[in-house]
Amino acid sequence: MPLRASAYWLLVVVTGVFWTIFSLKNCPIQHQDVMWLIVYVVAAVCSSKLKIRLPGIFGTLSINYVVVIFALLRSSISVGLIVALVSTLSQCFMHANSRVQWFQVIFSAGGIPLPVLASAFVLRSPYLLHTDDHSH
Repeated sequence: MPLRASAYWLLVVVTGVFWTIFSLKNCPIQHQDVMWLIVYVVAAVCSSKLKIRLPGIFGTLSINYVVVIFALLRSSISVGLIVALVSTLSQCFMHANSRVQWFQVIFSAGGIPLPVLASAFVLRSPYLLHTDDHSH
């Protein structure tokens, strides 16, 4: 792998590990969320095989993103992050069309935390929380 590609791979993995540890430490999973975490993980793993093709886009979109968004909306950031990581690993190991290399798995898992945290940030933004507020 070229040096620039290796550096990018390492940056993605280190950033993902950092934000995963940071999120789990600063937003611990509450006792009442454990049951829902299990439900979300099962739903995400089951839905990770379901894919749709979007017009004009090369590749497919997994339906498990709906479960991740729902987990972020209904539970903590850590719950959503764990659901996304488990469903990503499920896609790598259970639903892959070909044998996946170790560096692909690590890159996939490392690349998930940032978009999940960005989604959580947007979903919890004060602007979006008040879009249905008709009192003004």
